[in-house]
Amino acid sequence: MEEKLLHYIWQNQCFTTSSLLTSQRLSLLVLSPGIYNHHAGPDFEQVKIILDNIIWHGNVEVHVYASKWIEHQHEKDLAYNNVILHVVWEEDKVIYNQQGEKIPTLELKNYVDILLLERYQQLMEQKKFVLCENISSNVPSVYQASAIESGTIHKLNRKTIDILNLLRKNEGDWEQTTFQYLAFALGQPINAEALLLLASRIKTTTLKKYADNIFQLEAFLFGLAGFLQEESTDEYQQKLKNEFRFLMSKHNLQDQILPQHIWKFLRLRPASFPTIKIAQLAAILHRQNALLSLLLATDELKELQNLFCPNLSVYWEKHYRFGAQTQINIKPGSQSFQQIMLNGVIPLLFTYGQYLKDENISEKALNWLQNIKPEINHITKSWKEIGWKAENAFETQGLIELKKYWCDKKACLDCTVGHYLLK
Repeated sequence: MEEKLLHYIWQNQCFTTSSLLTSQRLSLLVLSPGIYNHHAGPDFEQVKIILDNIIWHGNVEVHVYASKWIEHQHEKDLAYNNVILHVVWEEDKVIYNQQGEKIPTLELKNYVDILLLERYQQLMEQKKFVLCENISSNVPSVYQASAIESGTIHKLNRKTIDILNLLRKNEGDWEQTTFQYLAFALGQPINAEALLLLASRIKTTTLKKYADNIFQLEAFLFGLAGFLQEESTDEYQQKLKNEFRFLMSKHNLQDQILPQHIWKFLRLRPASFPTIKIAQLAAILHRQNALLSLLLATDELKELQNLFCPNLSVYWEKHYRFGAQTQINIKPGSQSFQQIMLNGVIPLLFTYGQYLKDENISEKALNWLQNIKPEINHITKSWKEIGWKAENAFETQGLIELKKYWCDKKACLDCTVGHYLLK
């Protein structure tokens, strides 16, 4: 028996609830199992029971063995004085509270259907892409949809925490935060942190002064990124270097230049090189320097395509790196648009809605997510192979999160599909 399974059994009342008796032979009726406590203190709060014909309100502590109460030193913790019931699998020791009274104890092993334990054990022993791979196809679609939605919202909530932390660092400046987080999204997955560092090196208020000049924007960004520190035979790189020297002195940026070694090129396709991403960031700022305001004013997803996948400057249309020319025209495409939308724009919009407590803004972010084509990668392909086909990015985002934070952690007890399979 695992404690997390015992929590699940209590929370969902997966046991015979009629004719319950405590180990002290007191009659017990559970009116409400309470709310699971994710913080310090008893496992369940706001519990309501009828014990020996008296209604009790308080907390419940859950252990596999009753002796864990002593092992965890709960008898020394005032937070456990309001425990009205000790729920255990096996009462191997009689437990007393700080007043020396026996704590009412429910020993569950005689009330739980053995089939539930067998189903859980069989699920945990699977060696598959996901534990329920062989049986999830029998689960009604409503449970699958609920699990996917939980995954998507979980991912957006994770990103909300990151964005709000970034907002605090920026002292509540949403435009600066938007610029930095979009840079972070552009760099996914290899150069995300480096691009975030770059965007943190300069204020958007400074960049806005040069928004109509793509050459100066590139001088700022490539200079701060550390690509203009050495002498070069490339004429454009040398011009940028000369311009950056002037801008650096004017805006006192001497101490803000990043070391060039933080940028990763290995195993990336040329279109994903950090040089291209920096050029793309400059082109985005050149087209629109009030990014958050534009997102709020835009209703149709397709209207953002040209903003976030703009034509690059003349030099970067034919170069992947400084001095390395190509005959192929370079222009960010649909994959780049999907990347910045999923990793940047939509989380930002969702977070801004949560921040303002404006459901319409957050709902717009979710609607955009449902109108983006599904991602294709090894995780979504594996889901499809076992019958979980995604129709849009809302569903692929949920499936990816579900795999990482539920399936890989064997958290079936927290999943609607797992819940259904254990019934």
